[in-house]
Amino acid sequence: MAGLDGQRVWVPGGTGLLGTPLVRRLREAGADVRADDASTCDITRAVQVAAVTKEFVPQVVINCAAFTQVDACETGEAEAMAVNADGAGHVAAAAQRVGARLVQISTDYVFASAPDSHQGATPRRAWRVDDAAGPPEALCAYGRTKLAGEQRVLKADSGALIVRTAWLYGRDGPGFPQAILRQARAGGPLRVVDDQTGSPSYAEDVADAIVRLVLAEADRANRVVHVTNAGIATWCDFARSLVDLAGIKTDVIPITTAESGRAARRSAWSVLDTTLYEQLTHHTVRSWRDAVTDFLQNDLRDRAPD
Repeated sequence: MAGLDGQRVWVPGGTGLLGTPLVRRLREAGADVRADDASTCDITRAVQVAAVTKEFVPQVVINCAAFTQVDACETGEAEAMAVNADGAGHVAAAAQRVGARLVQISTDYVFASAPDSHQGATPRRAWRVDDAAGPPEALCAYGRTKLAGEQRVLKADSGALIVRTAWLYGRDGPGFPQAILRQARAGGPLRVVDDQTGSPSYAEDVADAIVRLVLAEADRANRVVHVTNAGIATWCDFARSLVDLAGIKTDVIPITTAESGRAARRSAWSVLDTTLYEQLTHHTVRSWRDAVTDFLQNDLRDRAPD
C-alpha cells in the first residue's frame, strides 16, 4: 500500500500489540514514522509530548498508547485515567498545535450493554458510531477511562478521527489466543466464557484498516469509525476455532461471565457496526475466521510455543 510518501507520522504506543504492525504498515506506505513507548515519551507528561511534536513536527499522529489491562484498571483507575484520558488529551493538544491530523485508538468498552436490548432480550444490531456511549457509571474502569479519552480528544482537536476496535489480538503482545494455546498444550479442559459476543480482531488487519482510513480521510472532519474483522463469535467460539486449527485435542467447556470471576464487568454484546469504515475506504475487513487461520499459519509459525 502506497500513498503516504514522505509524510511524518508519530505513533505513541508504537511498540505494542497494535502499534507494531501499524508502524510496519505505515512504513510500507512510504511514511516517515517515529514510534515511541512510555520509556521514550510518557504521554502522561504534557511537556514530553510537546517536545516530540516540536522536534518531529508530525503531519499525522496515531495514538496507540494506552493502559489496556482491563481488570487491573479496577484497582488502578487513577493510573489508567492518567494514560487513557489525560495522556490522550495531551497528545490531542500537541497535535493541534502543529496542525497534525490525529487518530485516537479506542475500544468497544465505551458501550455498556447492548443496543435495542431490553431486560435481557437478544440484541438486534451492532453498535453504530452514532450510538451513545456510556454512561460512565455503567462501564468498567477501563471503559470509563477510554470514554474520557475520546471526550478530551474531541474537545481538543476538531479534526480528530477516533477508531474503535474490539477483541484485539496479534503476535506483538500477550493475548487471548496465546493464553488459550498455552493452556491447551498443557492438557486438560479449557473453561471459556460463552455469554459474551464480539468480533475477534487481528491487529494486522486493524493496522491495515487504520492506514486506509488515514489515506481516505482527507476532509479532516471529526469522526468516529468502528474497525473489526467481519463476523461474530463468543469467546468460547474463538477458543474452539484456535484449538481446532492448531490441531490440539482438548475439551472446551462453556461457562458464564459470572463463573469466570473476572474483576471488571464485561458487556455481553461488543459487536461494532463497520459500515462507515467500508463507505470511507471501499474496503471490507476479512472474516475473523480467515484472520485466525492466517495468524496461526504465519504469525505463530516457527515460533516457540507460548
